[in-house]
Amino acid sequence: MNALHKILSLIFVQAILIISSFLVVAHIELQHSSHGKLIDITGKNRLLTSTVQLEMYRTLFHESEIHTHVETAIEELEHNTELLYSSIMGGNGITPLPQELHSELDEMVVAVDQYTTVLTEMINSKNSLTYDNVESVHTLGNKIIEIANNMNEQLSTYLNDITTHNSLLLILLGIANITVLTFITFLVWRITRSYVDKTVQTERFEVLGKFSATMAHNIRNPLGSLLNSVELIKKSNLDTPLNKETARMERSIKRISHQIESILTFVNNTPLNLHSVMLLDILHNAVDMLTLPKNIDLHIPDDDQNINVECDNKKMEFVFYNLLNNAVQAIGHNQGRIVVRIRDEDVETGNKNGTVILEFANSGPSIPSHVLPHMFDPLFTTKKEGTGLGLTYCKNIVKLHKGRITTSNQNGLVLFSIYIPKTQTFSSTDARGVVRRV
Repeated sequence: MNALHKILSLIFVQAILIISSFLVVAHIELQHSSHGKLIDITGKNRLLTSTVQLEMYRTLFHESEIHTHVETAIEELEHNTELLYSSIMGGNGITPLPQELHSELDEMVVAVDQYTTVLTEMINSKNSLTYDNVESVHTLGNKIIEIANNMNEQLSTYLNDITTHNSLLLILLGIANITVLTFITFLVWRITRSYVDKTVQTERFEVLGKFSATMAHNIRNPLGSLLNSVELIKKSNLDTPLNKETARMERSIKRISHQIESILTFVNNTPLNLHSVMLLDILHNAVDMLTLPKNIDLHIPDDDQNINVECDNKKMEFVFYNLLNNAVQAIGHNQGRIVVRIRDEDVETGNKNGTVILEFANSGPSIPSHVLPHMFDPLFTTKKEGTGLGLTYCKNIVKLHKGRITTSNQNGLVLFSIYIPKTQTFSSTDARGVVRRV
């Protein structure tokens, strides 16, 4: 999954979290509203009961008739009790009454029924009120008020618990939103930085391309003249001590020419010329171009380890030479060794995936951990005279061969490992302008 897909996925998650936050807020408001209705209804029952009791005492002490608003209070009490009872099933747009309040509600229904029955009989009776009548109504009313107070208290506690839980959920959603937003910001920053780096790198490569063309024109001709002069010296001084020196001069000139060609090849991305060749033949050619100091021992595989592969032998030769030359430079004047190994993964694992492993190990200084990830980055180098293109070009060549190259520090040695298939298979898209079989 690339960075853009990650950002889109995180934006989708962010949208879900934002919607969830709004839904939680809406749920909290609904809970407050619906439970507020329940608290309001029980509170009204308490107020209506108190009002009726005061009216009954007023009527008793003033020996007057019961006021009509007592009848209205009775009707409202019955209506409110029906609303509370219907809330058990979530009816009338009121949230279902909590299970623990069902027994309290049953008691209130019974008490209200008794209360309204007694009051209705007293209103319909033509006899005057007595103190005992009013006291019996007062006792029933106090029971309703007590039940209403208990229900209000439990509903308030229940609502506070719901509010606390929902608040915690909102906090968690807020933290999740901030976290996702932070990840999105980080990924956008990485994409932006990568884009800027690639833009700068492209501009540098354009400058390098122009410089390389000029350099090739200015250096190739003098090198050609030098090479011709060396050839004349070799022909005119047969079997003389100068032959060894002229051979060294010839190798040096060819190495310089090869380096120029490698830079131009890196810039121009020339196609592969595939041949069926033996790996040891390519390795020996690379060693012949190498100036190996006496303080360094070079160990290369025996002929029985030789493997035939399909590759561009010239480009692969450059890869081998570059890795060997880097090893020589890393060891410097210290006593050291370079070990090259060729391994057939088919023989080692039995997977039959047709992969060959080439290992170039040297006893030079270990590569720092912060440098390892950048070893194959273009224009990255730790050498004063380096161009920062050698290992990048090596990686590109190996990738063109459908392989990969890695580097690591193992057992006191710096190890470069190349994994390439024995035969090359390309689709028509891959092969267009990239591969040419010979």
